[in-house]
Amino acid sequence: MPQSFLRPLQIVEPLALIIAGIAAAIALGGPQVILALYYDALGYHSGVIVGAVIGMILHELAHKYYAIREGCRASYVLTPFGLTITLLSGFIPFIAIISPGYVALICYPTSWLPREPREDLIAASGIATNLILSFIARLACSITPYHLHLFLAGFAQINAWMAFFNLLPIPPFDGHRIINRMAGIWLAMFIASLLMLFL
Repeated sequence: MPQSFLRPLQIVEPLALIIAGIAAAIALGGPQVILALYYDALGYHSGVIVGAVIGMILHELAHKYYAIREGCRASYVLTPFGLTITLLSGFIPFIAIISPGYVALICYPTSWLPREPREDLIAASGIATNLILSFIARLACSITPYHLHLFLAGFAQINAWMAFFNLLPIPPFDGHRIINRMAGIWLAMFIASLLMLFL
């Protein structure tokens, strides 16, 4: 594989985040989810695509800003390989790979933060964001009109699924970084993601 296929694309960060969100929606629901916004704006699949875009963007921003808090320079980048794999997985039934890019970090000790950055906390921040979004959407189902319930269900389920997927305890997923230092927190988040998915 050419090295250029693994290098970050030279795209401004806001556009990279939007592209990543759309790619995540296609990976999870196939290319037809885009049509759902036109044909059924308040339906389940529309909730999936809106939830994926918002969830992906906020997930990566949570990583970024927690990393900055830990004394790192951080920016979200897309890679041609990750984006291609993510989009192609949307055309394969029952397989969704969401890895269009990553938050690139440059970390160094500072006078106010001399220790090494907590990569486990940086990883957990993105997953916590998806769990909170899923919980808010499920809560909203109980106080909003019935015609919004399918949209909110799609929004909630996609964010729960993104949390579950990222919690897998294998590299390069966030779960691998979390379980090594905070096994109890990992287990609590994993159970929460399952509850959000199946209840």
